[in-house]
Amino acid sequence: MATMNVEKAHEVREVDTAAAGRGVWLVKVPKYLSEIWKESPPNSDVGKLKITKSKLPGQKPEVVFTAKETSADIPKDHKFVLTGVGTQNLVVFSQTPIYAESKATGSKELVSEKIAVDGKVIQRAECRPIADETYKKLKRFNFEQGNKPKREIKQLDRIVQVYKPKDYVSA
Repeated sequence: MATMNVEKAHEVREVDTAAAGRGVWLVKVPKYLSEIWKESPPNSDVGKLKITKSKLPGQKPEVVFTAKETSADIPKDHKFVLTGVGTQNLVVFSQTPIYAESKATGSKELVSEKIAVDGKVIQRAECRPIADETYKKLKRFNFEQGNKPKREIKQLDRIVQVYKPKDYVSA
């Protein structure tokens, strides 16, 4: 069975390169923000990106992300720190599972995966929250949670009855 999986992994497949020339950004995002984005419905608006070009030549543009809906505990505004990709060639791939309905069981079975090149990375960025009061509260909470012991010692004020098993066969 293991040899079948190895053969399937190495079988020749077509790769969709229709979007290979499209430029994409590779952005490092804080964990709390990525969790919110994962929970949001597909193709929904999670915020707005404001790109302000510098008036001075040679300077990088200022990029600010404003989240659409966040709880009071999470910062709303984030700044993107832009860096170039240098001489690296980074490409974004996607895998889409293809299912077929089994005639015997009636359930869907994974038949293959469609592989596509979704674009070439033209810009790297790191999404950082703007240090405001909300961000300071979030960091303080995370720090306090990290410093809490995993287990606590609890002093009991009364005796706990523990019954030992008895051997009734030999008695």
